[in-house]
Amino acid sequence: MTETAKTTKAAAKPRKTAAKKENVAKAAKATTLLREENEQVAMVKKATKTKAAPKPRKIAKAMEPVAEAPKPRQLSREEIERVAYRFWAERGYQHGFALQDWLRAEQELQKAS
Repeated sequence: MTETAKTTKAAAKPRKTAAKKENVAKAAKATTLLREENEQVAMVKKATKTKAAPKPRKIAKAMEPVAEAPKPRQLSREEIERVAYRFWAERGYQHGFALQDWLRAEQELQKAS
């Protein structure tokens, strides 16, 4: 019987992709640690901020009476009608401009008062 010698396999070389994954994991871990440190620093900064003293309130001055604007005179319908009719007559009794005549009559009477 022949003796067979047992040979052991050499340790497999790590694949390149495994090395890349390790490098990525190391970088991610470092970034995570930096991020956590930054967050902790930000929390400490937030905690150390103090509130500013409230500004003193302004005391309201005594209210002075305000002069009221004069109320426009109430124009009667008959007054506006008379002036609007006059505008219509000046135009030669042309139809289709009744609203413009009415509004113009109101303006004229307001100016006059």
